[in-house]
Amino acid sequence: MKRITDLQILQEFGNYGLYWCRFKNDPYLFTINNGVVKVLIRYADHDELEAVNDDVAEELLQEIELYKQKIQQ
Repeated sequence: MKRITDLQILQEFGNYGLYWCRFKNDPYLFTINNGVVKVLIRYADHDELEAVNDDVAEELLQEIELYKQKIQQ
């Protein structure tokens, strides 16, 4: 089952990146900072990032690679 859909790469630079996608059909904003994948979970008084499970991180990284391959063709 594919949990990540509609991936958009918002910004990438070096070992950092900002990605929007749907995870289980809900919209999420993910960040990668030196290989650590986190998700934005709050928008209220201050932003809060939470580390994601390894399986989610791996799936996101795979989707990013597939996305990059598609735009290079």
